[in-house]
Amino acid sequence: MTRKQILISVAVVAVLAIGGGAAWYFLADHEGSGASDSQTVAKSTGPLPAPVVLVIDRAAILQASKAGQDMGRQVQEYAQQARSELDPQGKALQAEEQSLKSQLASLSADARQSRIAAFEAKRDAFQRAAAIKQNRIKLGLANAQHQMERALEPILKQIMVDRKANMVVDKQAVVFATDTSFDVSRDAVSRLDAVLPSVKVDLPPESAVTAQQQQQPQQ
Repeated sequence: MTRKQILISVAVVAVLAIGGGAAWYFLADHEGSGASDSQTVAKSTGPLPAPVVLVIDRAAILQASKAGQDMGRQVQEYAQQARSELDPQGKALQAEEQSLKSQLASLSADARQSRIAAFEAKRDAFQRAAAIKQNRIKLGLANAQHQMERALEPILKQIMVDRKANMVVDKQAVVFATDTSFDVSRDAVSRLDAVLPSVKVDLPPESAVTAQQQQQPQQ
């Protein structure tokens, strides 16, 4: 039982505040993705079209778009609020741990075991509370990201039509390129800002997160 163990839950919320906003997932499933294997094979038996490729930088879209910046700001605020609520409890646990350590030698075996068990119960409750706060923020962010993805998908399809392209790939998949004009991220950001300047990050209720955590070990 160390001070480091007690601080784990507070630290993980702080990490979320710093890095959570960058964890954006792009839609992988588009219309028509449910086609059967036989249909896919049938479509591929004819002459292959000449590839006209466009590139998007998903991280750049998140960072530069108004909606992405708005989501990041809200996540930072939620994480700061969580830290403000957890820090006093974390400091109280630290003080109690130090006090308990100084008293253990003078306690009987039964009393020592009882005091340690009581402290560990408080510590575990604190860690569960921190995990719930963290997961509420994660789920709220994920729901907001889905809204952004739904708004961006038709925009990318329209850009493909406008530029007579038949393929869009993520910049991370590009190994070499001799021209940056393939990248339509700036155009995508401009169009996205026009239709979705902000996205509300709504936190799910604690009861929903608690139920989800209870089901995880059974999966």
